[in-house]
Parts: sequence; structure tokens; C-alpha cells
Amino acid sequence: MTHRWLTRALVAVAVPALLVPAVASSATAAPKPPAVPSLDAVVKIYPHLDGWSADVTRDSKIRMPEKSCERGDVIKGATGREAMYMPDFEHMEDADDLEITGQEPMVSVMAQVFPSARVASQYLGAVLTEGEDCEEAEGDVVQMKKIRFKLGSERWGFQMRMGSKKEPLIANALFIRAGAKVVGVTSMSLTGKTAPSIPKTIALARLALKTARS
Repeated sequence: MTHRWLTRALVAVAVPALLVPAVASSATAAPKPPAVPSLDAVVKIYPHLDGWSADVTRDSKIRMPEKSCERGDVIKGATGREAMYMPDFEHMEDADDLEITGQEPMVSVMAQVFPSARVASQYLGAVLTEGEDCEEAEGDVVQMKKIRFKLGSERWGFQMRMGSKKEPLIANALFIRAGAKVVGVTSMSLTGKTAPSIPKTIALARLALKTARS
């Protein structure tokens, strides 16, 4: 199993080009997307984020994850919001000296709403198996282990090590379904020396779920 969706998402977070906010498509037919936690709320879990920025974008065109290596269809009536909590590189004096470590990770939150709980459950299951039958992997997963936690009606989580074995990218990724809403959070270290805290990642997931429900 390659878990292409996860590896693609985690690699994308590390790409500097994504520091430029995405252009959201029209959402006139979609419901209001769930809220994501404010930077101030996230700082209470990750104090090192104080002085960072929250890059929030709206995703008004959510597709069902790939099946049989083909692009999924747009899910009508589904919408979401994503937030990346990251250093304010534009105003940093020396960004080259910045280290994203397990103790001070980069974090992100995704909150989505679907037409029904059934569709949300189908989406969450499809995310877990996306691209598993495809020959080409989107990332080199060195190691993956499950993270067990109790939130929502359905959930799954992994700690992933990607890239070279000497200096892997290490990330925790948790996904939860509560009714028709799906929430996902990641915490990521780019140094490979230490892994992000699992309890803090779960705390972030709990905050994200509470915020999305509000």
C-alpha cells in the first residue's frame, strides 16, 4: 500500500511554492465550509508557533480520491477549508537558519463537510486506500506505524517516515469523521532527528474537530 494521498499531501507541505496562497474556485453552489482553528488557539498547543502565520485557503471543489489510478469525480455539495501554520518567511531575517523539528514542527489542519455522513464515510475510506493498486508511488515511505486515538465516529492515524533513511521527513497524520464532516491534521518534522509529539497531534485533532463543529 503506497498511501499516495498521504505522501503527496505531506511532500507538498514541504514545497516552498505552496507558501503562496492557492486561488479558490467559485463556491456559489457549495455550503459554508467548516471553520479551522485560529493561530492563537493552535499556539496554546504549539507555543513555538507564536509569531508564525496561518495560511488559510478554501477548497470548494473536493474530489473523491483516486480509484484504479483514475482521477476521482467532484463531490457535489462538498466543501472545505485548509490551514497551514508556518513561519512568516517574507518577514524573517534569516530563514535559512530555521529548522522544522519534532519539538517545533510545522502543522496543518483540513476541515471538510459532505452532503451526508454516508458520503463522508465513503470519502474517508477512499482516502485510506487511494492509489494502492498503482505502480508509481508519489513518495518513498520508509516506515509507517499506526497511531491509536479515540475521536469522532471513524478515525485513523499514522506516523510516517519518508525520504532517505538517514534524514527522513517524519510526520503524524490523523483523520476523523464526525457526522458529515471530516477533519485531518498533520504535524511534520523536516530534520529527521526527532518525531513530532503524538499527544500534541491528537490535541490538535481534538481542537480542529471542536472548531469544525462550531
